[in-house]
Amino acid sequence: MNRRAATRAMAAVIGLAVLLALLAGCSLARTPGRAGQVLTFSAEPPSLLLVILGSTSAQAHDALSAAVVTSARTGEHIIVLSASGRTLGEFAAPGPPAMSAPSAPLPPAGDATSFELAEYHKGSTVARAAVARDLRTLHLRERQEVRTWAGQVVARVWSAAQRQAGGVAGVDRSLANAIADEAALQQAAGGFGARLVLSLIDVPDPDQPPIGLDASLAGMTVVLTGVPDSLADASWQAALLDAGAVQAYVLPAAAESLAPGLISRGLSGPTGFRFVVTGLDYAPGQFTVPRRALPSLRRLLRLLTIGYPDATATINAYTDTVPVPGGNLLLSWRRAKAVTAWLVDHGVAAYRLEAIGHGSADPVAPNKAAGQPLNRRVVVIVSASG
Repeated sequence: MNRRAATRAMAAVIGLAVLLALLAGCSLARTPGRAGQVLTFSAEPPSLLLVILGSTSAQAHDALSAAVVTSARTGEHIIVLSASGRTLGEFAAPGPPAMSAPSAPLPPAGDATSFELAEYHKGSTVARAAVARDLRTLHLRERQEVRTWAGQVVARVWSAAQRQAGGVAGVDRSLANAIADEAALQQAAGGFGARLVLSLIDVPDPDQPPIGLDASLAGMTVVLTGVPDSLADASWQAALLDAGAVQAYVLPAAAESLAPGLISRGLSGPTGFRFVVTGLDYAPGQFTVPRRALPSLRRLLRLLTIGYPDATATINAYTDTVPVPGGNLLLSWRRAKAVTAWLVDHGVAAYRLEAIGHGSADPVAPNKAAGQPLNRRVVVIVSASG
């Protein structure tokens, strides 16, 4: 073969490589009982959305619909419970759609003529365009099928909720039943990793946060909507984090529109998340770690050593506005360093941690007697590697 023919042959091989690269984002599988291949997307990693539906109000219906439809994806499981703790439905999303793969031309022989190389190049160009077109079609079909499924889930759940209306068992009972259903599904369907989200919609007595939840929310992202004021928000968040939640978002009515996005992000698996250290009942000017914070720190330690052993973390400490010797900025830095030192002493590599003091910036509650303890806090931002 002369140099020109060799160059064309190399271009043809490159064209085939481009075609194969287009196919890399999907999967090719033999169709049983027939020659040829099928084109399909790989299913997304398994995820689980648990929903506790506290009422059958119009607002609850809209929140349920937004949560389920926005977050729907292949590989997703959904379990919905009522306020009385009864299961309203358990659902599994359809798998990714498939279609026959477009045929690609066979690679030319080593002694191919210029005409054969030109025909191969033309055929490869047509095949690449067909793959791109079919992938777009598959993507649209997948989204339509998943959204249709999600709409059916909402309709079936709402019908069951109206039939079972009445009876309120309380958050503790509903959470315990939700966790039991989650554990059973974990055994039947395999692990969900960090793709676990619990959505609480219109829970009974939202201004009365539970104390000492019996249920373990370990590894979950929790999204609660409809809590009436900022002090209740912080109390609910503390209770959910104490129960082991990785992230806890407590949204007042004005921020409920954020819930579907937070749910969807949690089901995708965190690349980073926020962990609030609880039990930090600091005395004025104190920066050593209080004993009541040790259970929360042990949960954080477990996350950093077992759940996310390659993650880095930023320890952010805050104070209230009460003046202290040396200033609140220095005090907050000392509190962040004390938490960092505790983690290092218990096996977390120092290079993975960064301590930052913010003083009295960004208060989460009014700096008055009732709100000051909430502003004396430590928030850890964990940046997971994948």
